[in-house]
This record gives sequence, structure tokens and C-alpha cells, in this order.
Amino acid sequence: MERFQPLLTDDTEVITNSYVSDVTLGSGKTLALITLDNGKDHTRPNTLGPQTLLQFAATLDELKQRATNKEIHAVAVTGKPYYLAAGADLSKVQQIKARQVGRLIAELGHYALEKLDDLGVPSFVFINGLALGGGLEVALNANY
Repeated sequence: MERFQPLLTDDTEVITNSYVSDVTLGSGKTLALITLDNGKDHTRPNTLGPQTLLQFAATLDELKQRATNKEIHAVAVTGKPYYLAAGADLSKVQQIKARQVGRLIAELGHYALEKLDDLGVPSFVFINGLALGGGLEVALNANY
């Protein structure tokens, strides 16, 4: 993840956090539920900036380890009310001054989201509202 460090210079990013809670299913097995939430109300959708994507990737790494240890049997992702995620924060596009930076942002998105398909347990995305751009890509990388 060191290669993505140059993207972490923006201290104004509205970070969409990945909150994990365990849900015991009727079968007695455990589903780890990730809720994406930037802590803002419905007027500010969840977005996927560099800090958000790195946190999401780290969360998925932790859940993969828990799956390996048989602590969880599935992973699901949902969002705060009305939003899964709107994708990139388009208000930050003007800050991308070089082609290489834009490419690195795209690579970070792929790096983070591909982890959803490599957990060793089934993954689900519950689209509970808006899912645009990278938000839809979250869903496309899950098994279900």
C-alpha cells in the first residue's frame, strides 16, 4: 500500500468509514456487515476517496483473516440510509494535476475493490440507495 501514499496529501477528504458489525444468522453462522458511512446527513453521499479506499482495503484484509480463522462465514456491504456510495468525490477532480496521479487513483480503486471477491467466504452487497460509479463497482466486485 506504500505506492498509494502520494495520494494521501488531501486533509480535506470527507472519509467514508467502513464500520464492521457481526450479525448472527439463523444458522448460527456469522456474517460480517460493513456499513459505509461518512458521518454526514443525507445531503452528503458516501464517496470513495483515497483514504476511504485504503481503509476499506484494510477492513477487507482483516475480514479475510477472520474468514481464514473461521470466525466469519460471509461478508456483506451496505451504506447509510439512501446511499451505498456515489463513487469518486467529483469536487476533488480539479486537484488531479498529472495523468499519473489519476491513474494511481484508479489503480487504488481496483486494488481495494477486488479484495471483496477474494475473501474466501461469500460476499454480498445490499444496495440500499444511490450506487454510482465506484459505488456500483463495489457491488460488481461482490459475489452476490
